Parts: sequence; structure tokens; C-alpha cells
Amino acid sequence: MCVRKALVVREKLYQVKKFLDPFKFLANAHMTSFITHNYWETLPEDIRTEASTLTADEMYEIFWLWGRDPVNFQLQTAIGKFLKDCWDLTLASELFNDLLVSEKICQEQPRSKCMSLKKNHEVNNLKEKVANICNTSKSNCVVDVGGGKGYLGTSLVLEKKIQVLSIDSKSGNTKGAAKVFERVEKRTNASTLPSPSYQHATAFVTPETNLLEIVNEKLGSSVRHQLCLTGLHVCGDLASTCIKLFVKSHAVVSLCTIGCCYNLITEKFGIDATPEKKDGFGFPLSNFLIEETYVLGRNARMIACQSIERICHERKVMNPSLFWRAALQVHLLRCLGSECEISVGRRCSKAGSLSDYFHRVQQCLEQNLQLSEKTIKELEFETCDSHDRMIKFYCLRLALAPVIETLIILDRLLYLHEKGIENAFIMKVFDGVKSPRCHAIIAMKMEGTIA
Repeated sequence: MCVRKALVVREKLYQVKKFLDPFKFLANAHMTSFITHNYWETLPEDIRTEASTLTADEMYEIFWLWGRDPVNFQLQTAIGKFLKDCWDLTLASELFNDLLVSEKICQEQPRSKCMSLKKNHEVNNLKEKVANICNTSKSNCVVDVGGGKGYLGTSLVLEKKIQVLSIDSKSGNTKGAAKVFERVEKRTNASTLPSPSYQHATAFVTPETNLLEIVNEKLGSSVRHQLCLTGLHVCGDLASTCIKLFVKSHAVVSLCTIGCCYNLITEKFGIDATPEKKDGFGFPLSNFLIEETYVLGRNARMIACQSIERICHERKVMNPSLFWRAALQVHLLRCLGSECEISVGRRCSKAGSLSDYFHRVQQCLEQNLQLSEKTIKELEFETCDSHDRMIKFYCLRLALAPVIETLIILDRLLYLHEKGIENAFIMKVFDGVKSPRCHAIIAMKMEGTIA
């Protein structure tokens, strides 16, 4: 049965990979080099030709319409087909229905004073899912990896009466989580909790971490602990680490992890790979992509962090500083040559115009970039035609975001099936507009389904 499930996921992962491969150049394009590398000409000819007939505003409207209502999106053109193909390979499409378990997202509850609206939405939903998983898998203790300020752990202990060990790599978060729990506990007048019910540990979790040892040390060893390993937006490689620990540790019987910060993932075959990482890499996990020596690329992973649902719901546009930086690159290459490696970052992103941006950059870098008023005006005139093209390129590139995220999540799911974990699936646990990283990997080492 597990072999069959692995084959199903492998086939779907192959479809995503096959579609994405010809567009990896688009996903990995660095917007700073849009003009200097003439990225516009790298687009497929039919898409480029159609985009040339559209204004920037028209491109935005097409993109927003697609993102808000992809099921009913009916544009029968090259761009329309590209956008539809992208959507058909996202976790929201029918193609992946058999890999997902659906569960209603909770209605909003009164917001705790110590949580933002986003965090309130996440905690209220995830605590229900984790409690359900614990009940189904007979887990009697939750290990909250990357526990942060402890909002999820506090809710599980006080509302669901589940023992929790919260682990975070930063001692400040560990101390803060203890204070949050103490404050909320007093406010709720909790009096029926077993002791100890909520403990914290400061530790950097790796695939070699002995979770049971830490649990026994913090919560006692008188009871045989059946662990549920969870993480609310565990960052970068930590999501993959949680999955590896679930497979490796006999004490961990269930898993519910939601990854984020894909840009911080270490790729086994990427340029940031080092021999000492050994099994510490975060992507790929599945034998299928490892055999392909598959590489996504950092810019592609950066794109995967974007939320199409939120961008299109809020009708967001490209930050103009992206274009100003690309225009600046034209000048820098002329002045400094091909070895130009100046990093501007976001320090000047709040500038009000191209001229203002250039002046701010020169002040921030504290070096003479030979940006006279005459030079700035000449650059503005020289690059003005590239502005609308860059917006269209930006929209097309963003459309790949949910496809790349799908590939990352499917790779993790396939790894679990390859390791013999039959009861593994994906669940949408949050509203994608409120919390963009909204899909959890859920797995259990026993027969059972989430009610």
C-alpha cells in the first residue's frame, strides 16, 4: 500500500518538476539584473509577444484576477495558458485532492491580547489539528520545535490538557515562552493541570537530537512518552529536520509540521552545499529528486515564500525600488565593470523616486558612484521603456511561487512514503490570505484517520 502511495506522489512530483524545469531560469532570475542581462528576451516568444501588447495595468489586472479566482479564470491566450498551467500544479488544484485531507478552518475566536491577528488565527487552528492528531495517534506529549514565544504550547496545555515540551534555539524565546504561559495561566485560573505540564528547553535541533532524552529530563520518565512532533512555521531546514526525526525516532509517533522561509533551506546539490553538512541538508529529501541531483536555486526558493493569495487579494504591485535597483545596476556596471558586487538591500526601498533612490544609495554606501543629476536623468530616460516590461516579467515570475512550494512539499511527502510511512498526507490548516504558509505535513506511525 505504501509503495503504491509513493508511486502516486512520485508521479505528481514528476509532473510539477517537468513543468517547472523550463521555467527555472525565470524563477532564478535576479531582478537586479533584469535590464543588464536582458531577461525580457528570455521569455517564451508567444508569452513575450502577447505581454508586449499589454500595459502594466492590464498585466496586473490579469494577474490579480487569476490569483483571486483561478478556477474560473478563462483567458485563452499564451499568458492565460501559462497562468492556468501554473495553477493546475498547485496544491489547491484537483490534481492533488487524493494527497490532501480536508478539514474546516476554525471560525475566528476572540483574540488574545498577547497575539497578533495572524498568530491568533494560526494558534486557534493548529491547536485543534494537533489535539486531534494526538487523540488519533495516542500521543500523550507534544514536542513543539521552534516554539518561539510559546503561544501554541500554552494553548495546547491550558485548553487541550496535553503535556508540551517547547524547544527553541534562542534562550530569549525560551524565557519569553515561560512568561507567556505564566501570564495566561493566571488569567485562566487553570487548576486541573498535571505537573509538570509545560516545560521549555533551549536547544538547536538537528537530525541527531534525542528528543525522548530531553522530554524525559524535562517532563519525567515515569510515563512512557508517545510524542507528537509539531512546529508552527519551522524555518528553513528545520522543517526537514522534524520530518527526519519523526522517521528516525521510535518515540515520535505523529507529526504535524508547517514549514516556512524556503529561502533558508540548504540544498544538497546547490552552490551552498558543503561536505560537512552530510545529512543536514533540507532539500531534496526524496530519493526521486536526489537521484536527479535536483537543484531549485536560491532565487526560486525566495519566490516560493511569496503568497499569491495575499498579493492578489490585496492587489499588491511591484515595489518600485526593484526597478530603481535594476536601473542603478546599468550605471554600476559601466563605472565598476563586471566585477561590481555592491549590495544595497532594502535600506533605500522607501525612496520616493528614482533620483531620490540613487541619492540614498550613494549616502548609504558612503562612496562616490559618480551619480550626478545629469547622469541620473540620462539613466531615467535610457531605462524608462524597461519599467513596464519588468512589471510583466515580475507577475509571470510570481505565478511560479505556488508551483515551487508544491514541489518542496511533495518532496517531503514522498520521502515519508519512501521510508515506509503509509499514513502521511497534506492538510491546509490556515486561510492562505491570513497565513501564507498554510499547508501542513501530517503523518502517523499507525492506522487511523483524522476525524
